[in-house]
Amino acid sequence: MKNKRILAIICVAAMLLLPSGCANTTEEVTAEVTSGVSDNVSAENGASAAPTVSAETLSAVEPREISDKDTTEYSAEDGVQIRLDGSSATADGNGVSVSGGTVKITSAGVFTVSGELTDGQIIVEADKSDDVVIILNGADIHCSFSAPIWVKQADNVTLYLADGTVNNISDGESYIFAEGEDEPNAAIFGKDTLIISGGGTLNVTANYNNGIASKDGMRIAGGIINVDAANNGIKGKDYIVADGCFLTIKSGADGMKSDNTEDASLGYIAIYGGEYSITAGEDGIQAETELIIGGGSFTVETGGGSSNGTKSSSGNDFWGKFAEWSQSADSATTDEPSAKGLKAGTAVLISDGEFEVNSADDTVHSNGIVTISGGTLTLSSGDDGIHADGDTTISGGTVLVSESYEGIEGANIYITGGDITVNSSDDGMNAAGGSDGADTAAGRPQDSFSRAGNSLIRIDGGTIRVNAEGDGIDSNGSVEMNGGEVYVDGPTGSGNGALDYAGSFTLNGGTLFAVGSAGMAQSASADSPQPAICVSINGSAGAEIVVSDKDGNELGRYTAAKSFGNVVFSCAGMTAGESYTVTVGGNSVTAVAGEASGMGFGGGMGGGRHNMDMPTDGTLPEGFEGFERGEKPQKFAEGTPPNGLDGQIPSDFGGAGAPA
Repeated sequence: MKNKRILAIICVAAMLLLPSGCANTTEEVTAEVTSGVSDNVSAENGASAAPTVSAETLSAVEPREISDKDTTEYSAEDGVQIRLDGSSATADGNGVSVSGGTVKITSAGVFTVSGELTDGQIIVEADKSDDVVIILNGADIHCSFSAPIWVKQADNVTLYLADGTVNNISDGESYIFAEGEDEPNAAIFGKDTLIISGGGTLNVTANYNNGIASKDGMRIAGGIINVDAANNGIKGKDYIVADGCFLTIKSGADGMKSDNTEDASLGYIAIYGGEYSITAGEDGIQAETELIIGGGSFTVETGGGSSNGTKSSSGNDFWGKFAEWSQSADSATTDEPSAKGLKAGTAVLISDGEFEVNSADDTVHSNGIVTISGGTLTLSSGDDGIHADGDTTISGGTVLVSESYEGIEGANIYITGGDITVNSSDDGMNAAGGSDGADTAAGRPQDSFSRAGNSLIRIDGGTIRVNAEGDGIDSNGSVEMNGGEVYVDGPTGSGNGALDYAGSFTLNGGTLFAVGSAGMAQSASADSPQPAICVSINGSAGAEIVVSDKDGNELGRYTAAKSFGNVVFSCAGMTAGESYTVTVGGNSVTAVAGEASGMGFGGGMGGGRHNMDMPTDGTLPEGFEGFERGEKPQKFAEGTPPNGLDGQIPSDFGGAGAPA
């Protein structure tokens, strides 16, 4: 819907005056039938497969995994025994010094810690090449003034959780630092690589700042880990790699975070298995570069969940959208924290896993690309379900966007497989050039993609179901469908359509059922190799739509989820120039396949819509400069109605209000 904000201003008069979408009309139909959808035959793919992730990207995100060294098992009887006793401790071997409540490990080796330390800490200060293993064997460590476990120097430090033990680490609400210092800043803090493994339980209560943090990398290879942190739950600056753990995080800021901004090969998070339950005030899992997930079970809630989302849409109300835009424009420069579910700077790559993500902001977000090739994702979003500033590609898995403002968004969207269901209060799928991050930095509303006309939605396979209050499938450029099945329940109001594109919609194969309002209806392009029909016929929620050929053979059957005034249909075997009949209840309409019909906001003839001569190069009409920067258009600021729409400008835009 974003690409139509300015176009809507200019075209609203034409929308009100021109006849409704398709060439064939009928009396209103209100039949209510409840049968399901029959199987439809898909055509063979008529075009090359959608592009995959580039070789450069794949080499940059070559999987990083847990090593055999990380999963080495230890016994509680191994190594030097360190026994904590209230305000002091004892050790029975070399490489350890004790001073009051401070235990310092100074060399490589294995050290087993048990007992309780009421106000002290364990410090690792070994040689830079030393590997240190600390076995937590029923240890309870509290430090009121600093990090209970502080790795100042080593090569690698492993925290091994002895099987069957419960270990508790907690800190105070403030730390005491030496002059000029600001570290440590986590209850468990390391300047070097930190590894957590074993079969015991680790409870971390971080009252001051972060829960577990490393200024290097972090690998989590096992254990039951529970973190309750005032700020970030788990933070590995260079990377986090996890597999085989049971991790529960409650955090005031991000749940899991890697934030190296200096090296493009670092700042990644890779997860291959385990169970993760994250409740975060801000982002759930956030990687500066790549977020790679190859397995595991994830339950993530951010920012209080989708009910706290800032995006809402009166998708059927043209003037309501302007009021919504006005609010977002006024708050465009507000520095609000991000509350996304799964977030990455360059790529989100998901090949397997079970996901339930409930986020106030986008559930899956990348400033680069999103690629989903497997897994089961259930996403509830206060903004976008899946968002990429670059390309979004789905080639497999099951994706359910149960709630969203816009369901799936990207500069280009490629669907080659999978089972995809989208519910949205605005557009179901939206391909548009631009970026959230760049728009925010420039002072534009966060969701303001630019109106580049070269975006593409390409569907080569899979099953796609869209229920949208805005446009069902919306491309600022073109749509190409070569296979698969697409079912769209589009808007009930005339300001949007089940299909919306600015260039062309080329149909080479597959099955398409697009049901929605008639006012802005578009069909596939008239010169498509596989033709479509577009008819105006009315029905209510639950109405069964049946499409048959001239001999009465049934080609498709669909049950509408809500009221509609238009149907677009295409399947394999249809012939351009032949007549097909759409029946709803006792009413039937006949249409000729391939005939141009329908109209839309955008530029270009597309599926036979009226050409409004809209700008397609991203320029704005005179008087609308600054609109995409979040500024009120000058024509609105002056109260000057475009195209003679006197008295029809919403009051939020300096006018007298919307028309009755």
